[in-house]
Amino acid sequence: MSNRARDIRHHYASGSAKRKLKEEKERGDQLVISKTRKLTEYFDVHGDGDGAITAEAGNIGTTSTSAAEGTIQQQPTSIECERTIEKNKYSNDIGEWPNNLDDGDREYRIAKGSDERQHAESNFSSSMQLYDHEKKPRHCQESYFTYVHKPTNKQHARNWLCYSESKGSLFCFPRKVMTSGCSSKFSEEGFNDWKNASNLLSRHEESSSHRHTLISLLKRKNKAKCVNSHLVKEMETEQKYWRTLLEQIIEVVKFSAEQGLSFHGSDETVGSPHNGNYLGLSELLAKFDPFLAEHINARANKGRGHKSYLSKTTCEEFISLIGSSILDHIISEANKYKYYSVSLDSTPDISNVDQLTLTVRYVLPSEPVERFVKFLDMEGHSAEQLAQSLLDFLKENDIDIKDCRGQSYDNASNLSGKYSGDVLVVFAQGLLQAALVEIPYNEWEALKGPTDLSTENGEAMGQQC
Repeated sequence: MSNRARDIRHHYASGSAKRKLKEEKERGDQLVISKTRKLTEYFDVHGDGDGAITAEAGNIGTTSTSAAEGTIQQQPTSIECERTIEKNKYSNDIGEWPNNLDDGDREYRIAKGSDERQHAESNFSSSMQLYDHEKKPRHCQESYFTYVHKPTNKQHARNWLCYSESKGSLFCFPRKVMTSGCSSKFSEEGFNDWKNASNLLSRHEESSSHRHTLISLLKRKNKAKCVNSHLVKEMETEQKYWRTLLEQIIEVVKFSAEQGLSFHGSDETVGSPHNGNYLGLSELLAKFDPFLAEHINARANKGRGHKSYLSKTTCEEFISLIGSSILDHIISEANKYKYYSVSLDSTPDISNVDQLTLTVRYVLPSEPVERFVKFLDMEGHSAEQLAQSLLDFLKENDIDIKDCRGQSYDNASNLSGKYSGDVLVVFAQGLLQAALVEIPYNEWEALKGPTDLSTENGEAMGQQC
């Protein structure tokens, strides 16, 4: 039987029918999901300040009504509960951590260490306590985070001690991460007996339980003692591999950009004489670098779905990242050294599309410099349109127009009044307001440049402060 005859006996759904079936299936899935209660709806966060979470077996609502006041109090939603739990889970405030940590959380905190959680330079305002028969309140002190080793009489840091700003208390980092279900002031509630702090901290530090916990922490922190040590080693090896490769690729991109070379050719095949400078330079380096040569031989020309970082997508992403970094540096320098001048010039590219080039000139402590900034969006050649493109860029990058001390433009006939009238919008927006600001003579000469506002054909372009 021919395919034609077989197809006559079968009915195939049209594209419209298929779309309707897909939409009905999606609506059904959404209906099932909407009727399913989330796990977080069985929890309620009480606003008692300690972040306690209690489970309720009854009906959980998003609002509760107060009979005495006749008002409706908004309860935290399930999304807010999730965000609070997630925030406290990875908080740098040790007092917000849950008392019972799972293995993943424990490994994460051990790897991060206690340095970011100590808060030894805090103002300790939340730890203020006024004791009976005392006029001034007591609080945590920075001196608690150090101790004097008696045999050597040298001062050492208590790296295990962490201060919680939310609780106003001190915690023992090893006991917090290594013990579960063990009730202790230093692991659950937090220590805040400032009247006897010095003696009790020393007693805890010298206790056998603290030392055993500290030894267990050090053993677990050692990757050789971890159950997943081989996985950690493999991950570090892979990270080092790709980092080394990307460093070489970045150097190829930087060299091509500095020399003004085109990046791509007519194909993207490694080994082809028409693959462009990006792949060509990578092949050249591979002749003298065994690492890059091995990578190209193993991963090049594999097609989509295979990771090689040799494609034009990777190259263009690096170009974009490097360009953004350079632009940020130029803008930062221009703002730092305050006074600058601008130059706008439009030139059609190979596709006959006008590119509006923005150049800025400012004075460094060593010498005046002129930097190409970027190609601006260009809506037209009139004076107002050119000036508006410039003003939009300055506003977007927080560059003050009042600090502009000079400007020059192409398209002299437009700006001199042939098409749009004798107006320069940039002057109207702030240049004349700043004309009376005094500038050192050497900076003024550098900013002004060798010529006034002129174009290639010598026509006068406007005024200069």
